[in-house]
Amino acid sequence: MSGHRGRPAQLVSFASGRHVVLAMHVGLTGSRVAVASLEGVIIDECLVETPVSAGPSAVLDELFRTLEGMRARAMPRSIVAGVGLALPSPSELMDFGPTGSISGAPWDEESVLQQVRDRFQAPALLDRDVSVMARAEYARLDPAPDVFACVKLGTLIDAAILVDGHPLRGAGNLAGQIGHLKIAGSDAMCSCGGRGCLNAVASGDALVRQMRAAGVAVDHVRDLVALVDQGHGQAVGAIREAGVHIGQALASLVTLLGPGSIMTWGYLSDTGSSLSAGIRAGLYADALPRSSAQVRIDQATLGDLTGVQGAVSMATEELLRPTVVDRYLTSGSWLAALPDG
Repeated sequence: MSGHRGRPAQLVSFASGRHVVLAMHVGLTGSRVAVASLEGVIIDECLVETPVSAGPSAVLDELFRTLEGMRARAMPRSIVAGVGLALPSPSELMDFGPTGSISGAPWDEESVLQQVRDRFQAPALLDRDVSVMARAEYARLDPAPDVFACVKLGTLIDAAILVDGHPLRGAGNLAGQIGHLKIAGSDAMCSCGGRGCLNAVASGDALVRQMRAAGVAVDHVRDLVALVDQGHGQAVGAIREAGVHIGQALASLVTLLGPGSIMTWGYLSDTGSSLSAGIRAGLYADALPRSSAQVRIDQATLGDLTGVQGAVSMATEELLRPTVVDRYLTSGSWLAALPDG
């Protein structure tokens, strides 16, 4: 041994404001986009009200233009390090998307990712919206439970389950689709072809149809939320009944998996006590008492930003892996550093 100390360690940091991460949280009736720093701090965000029924090309083009404008205003000379995407589940997109598509299939994930890479010349990472939201909320829990669930209560209903911080994906990445659990006593037709699914009786889409049938003028679940805020009797009753059905579905999840925490997110979650009272009634009536006594049910703490914050975190975790950073410093290209991202 020569006794030489070797090369001293050096601390390398990225120039502040030089690199940005873009995020897209695609929703069935509108999408939220954001520009963030490489440290994961959101700099700017906005809602784009283009529904998925307009088709992948129309939606993505609008999101791309919006993000480019936001980046030009916030950090005009920045480099896009990566893009995080949160998409609804394939079954939701099939229900609400058009028959036209990129590459022959509605909302084909590989085609979407390629369009993003081509447009921004940066790595793109994609996951189901509920999984992305779950990781954003889970990161804020202290202490973090062994089992955590994030439930999306919007136009349709879906859920993601984390075990020790890792998504429970299941065969075909279909775990957590509580919107297709059957509700006792219901014969309502669901878009999946079955009857009595939770989506058919308690989703935002189902409630809008129910209110219209009752003669109440609503066009979107946001209109229903506004009526609840105004104390509209029919709207409050419909939301509470929907909450009971949601609680019944959650009872199966709680009894089987015993989550320590459940976070709810979405338009219906914004109705506050009208919904939560129903959820607790349905849950406590049907779940194993010792299991239901252990679970906390809260509204997502990040609110409207849950999806984009999760998408940013998903991207930065990959971009800042030591091997990726090393490849970036060598190549000068984030796309070359994370070619499969």
